[in-house]
Amino acid sequence: MEKKKAKIYYNVETKLFPNSIRIVDLNKLEEKKIKNLPKKYILFCGSYEYPPNKIAINYLINKILPAIQKKDKIFLVLTGSPLHINFKNENVIHLGYVKRAELKFLYKNAICLMVPLFEGYGTRIKILEALVLGSNIISTYKGIEGIHFDKSNKIIVTNNFKKMLNSINYFNKFSKKLKTNNLNKFKKYSMEINAHNLYQNI
Repeated sequence: MEKKKAKIYYNVETKLFPNSIRIVDLNKLEEKKIKNLPKKYILFCGSYEYPPNKIAINYLINKILPAIQKKDKIFLVLTGSPLHINFKNENVIHLGYVKRAELKFLYKNAICLMVPLFEGYGTRIKILEALVLGSNIISTYKGIEGIHFDKSNKIIVTNNFKKMLNSINYFNKFSKKLKTNNLNKFKKYSMEINAHNLYQNI
């Protein structure tokens, strides 16, 4: 879309810089355990004060959580919101702002990262981090918009409520048996590599 606008308005051909993170830093980071977490939880990262996240969190609390509770005791862990926000739900673990080392722990131990966004803008950095770390991911099409990824049994993209539920149950049951992603597959998200390639091209 941006490339088309640049061509229409300025008559220039542009190249989009790939969505990137500092993979080396992420993998060197020593994860820090968070105590007293439930054994089974789904994870959402993002501030409740941002309207698209608010819609997503409400969707998780009011629709997804009650439905999955019928089959298993699965909690929702939230990060990124001020602690004064009270979600008033015993199945919601509200951690507020967490350190990056703690977030790495959450990624690796969650049933999956949930990204049920139906509106929003920009790249979801948390999805890139979860992809690199080999986490299971369930996202809407809007949530993962703009991120190029290889098809995998660890990534499920859907806007369908029932498929989201089935996907959570699938990851809950088989997540330990799923093949861990090979880090080499994610070099395309490397800020260092992509910045170097950009420099070479200009």
